[in-house]
Amino acid sequence: MQKKSFLISPSPLKMKDVVVFELENNLYLSAQRDLNVQEIRGSKSGTKYVLIGVAIQQDSTRPAPEVELQAEDKPVDECVSSWCGRWTLVAGATLYTDFAVLSGIFYAGRTASNSFSLMLDNLKSSGKSIHYKKNQCTYGCGIDYYPGPMTPEKEVMRLLPLQRLDLKGDKFEYITYAMPEVEHNNRDLTDELIDLITTFLKNAALIYGEVLLPLSGGYDSRTLFAIALKSGIDFSAYTCMKENISYADRNYPQRCCALFDIKHRWVRRSRLTRSQRNRRAEEFDRHTSGLCIDRDREYYVYKQLPPASKSAVVLGGAIWELLHFFYRSKFGENIDCNLAAPEIFSKFGRVEAFQIPMLERYLEYARDTPWAGVPFYHRFYLEQRVSIWLSAIEQAWDLNPAERIQPCNSQRCIALMLRLAREYPHAHDVQKEIMRRLAPQLLTIPFNFPQWSPLQRKTRRAISLVKQFAMGWI
Repeated sequence: MQKKSFLISPSPLKMKDVVVFELENNLYLSAQRDLNVQEIRGSKSGTKYVLIGVAIQQDSTRPAPEVELQAEDKPVDECVSSWCGRWTLVAGATLYTDFAVLSGIFYAGRTASNSFSLMLDNLKSSGKSIHYKKNQCTYGCGIDYYPGPMTPEKEVMRLLPLQRLDLKGDKFEYITYAMPEVEHNNRDLTDELIDLITTFLKNAALIYGEVLLPLSGGYDSRTLFAIALKSGIDFSAYTCMKENISYADRNYPQRCCALFDIKHRWVRRSRLTRSQRNRRAEEFDRHTSGLCIDRDREYYVYKQLPPASKSAVVLGGAIWELLHFFYRSKFGENIDCNLAAPEIFSKFGRVEAFQIPMLERYLEYARDTPWAGVPFYHRFYLEQRVSIWLSAIEQAWDLNPAERIQPCNSQRCIALMLRLAREYPHAHDVQKEIMRRLAPQLLTIPFNFPQWSPLQRKTRRAISLVKQFAMGWI
């Protein structure tokens, strides 16, 4: 089994590195030993809760997730709304997952897993043919992933945000719920967002012995840097050296750290032979089933990781792009979801033929389950860029000794960010405001800027493809 993977099925897996837990409805959870699994019994109903992965409380007024489940003072739906991390919860006959679905939940028939590879193996063992072909996507070209809720294997589906999995019956089915609306109260919403992330950081620092922040020259990691300073936790920063690194990434992280006497380190490529690189690339692809082709693959191949132990946590800088209006230029304010996929996604530059039916299936789902008050570009970002594209990268991180957690992936946090995006209609305004309140010195250092012209980006992409082909990766 892949590291930190699990399988829910009618039969337990009999492997030496697997721990088995009995669930309701004649189901079993088979978990790889490195995966954190807790069985919790509700004090009032006697319900058995199985909490998988890492869940960290983000609400300072509430206890840790396992304590909250045991007490049963609130419905499960309300409990999980403020949990960050990559976690999955089996509560009776319902499977809950972190709101951004960074756990990456796949399902088919009466089987569910956080590993696409395990799902394929399960299909093979039941005598079914597998049609999945790896390397159909090209890194940096158009939509360079497999759009959900479909997967490259037609019988396997995956969960999206605002979905839970019903484990009853002869076939698992998803259940949808509504995006909560953040009402105005007497509290400043920016302060509330800061407090949620501050509480997360303090709780994470209690769990992990070392906190690491990847720091670039952009807005996202610097915003998290400011909140980490405010939280008072001990942390250090690092920056990965890469080919054609921008001036901002090369110079600004160290300058930010120097302002506050925070330790900063460079992580450079290890000197490896071609066969060593190929072997690590194969290991990475086997673990991720070829679903992750982003730069993190290159970092793993070259052992470009911060020195850290199993007790360390790396703070992810994703999901802030909600406040950048990431896909607004692609879709505009009021895209008509009744249009055909090729027309809706025409501005992505390159959409492969195999992706069209996947996108059509997604559009059908989006029409059937509207998100009130949320523009389509925000929804597409959350359901595709985060729960599909990013979750594959998060699974790849399981190969590393340190844990990686996104501080902004709770339901409450994302709902707040969507509300703030309406009140601050320009990219980065919220992040600048956070830095102004917490560490205004950070605003004296410039931010990353577009370094490459469209022609330069195309040229660099072509060079990257040639290199990947020469390495035998595509």
